[in-house]
Amino acid sequence: MSLFCSFGLEICPLVAACTEIRSRAKDSNMTFREYVKSGIEPNLNVVLWEDTAAIAGLGIAASCITASHYFASPLPDVFGSIMIGGLLGQVANLILKANVKILTGVSVPNKRSYEMTQLLESDRCVSTVHDVKAIRIGGNEAKFKAEIGIDGREITREYLQSQDLDALYKQIQSFESPQELEEFILEHGEHVIDMIGEQVNRIEDRLKKEFPEIRHIDLEVN
Repeated sequence: MSLFCSFGLEICPLVAACTEIRSRAKDSNMTFREYVKSGIEPNLNVVLWEDTAAIAGLGIAASCITASHYFASPLPDVFGSIMIGGLLGQVANLILKANVKILTGVSVPNKRSYEMTQLLESDRCVSTVHDVKAIRIGGNEAKFKAEIGIDGREITREYLQSQDLDALYKQIQSFESPQELEEFILEHGEHVIDMIGEQVNRIEDRLKKEFPEIRHIDLEVN
């Protein structure tokens, strides 16, 4: 009777944990298995593993007690105790690995990291993407870092779209010395450099919009 009561007590938190994991996995565009393996929510994983082991242990205990009674032998009970001990040891090993991941940093699943990289590479102002690192920093939040190469022509085009080209052309035609041309280039060159910062901010906003789990972004221009 006590085994059935214990089963009822253990099954409730297990069902709740599975429901919560399934919901969060769906929000993260992952399968149940992928979400558990990613270690995003170690607390949920611990509940899942412990309650699964508890229910499995109850099943083993019930089977072995029945076998011992049926065969009038203590051996099934002994084997059952060994199996339950091994089961608990395996759960302890899983929890240990989960804690190590938390301490060392858990990488974002490869599929999600690839999608983030693809978004960067598809941007018109980005020419190259290197040294991509996407790491979980707790819960469902992540930190994203990458080195990007900027397409100078696209940056310049972005700047020119905000300018009156006819007015610039007339201004250049009015120059009477190389010094005036130099001053013109220096002035607009500074604005082009500022445009790089604006485009980097735009790309960061785009990443955060497409991937809400990203809380910190570090894009280094090389």
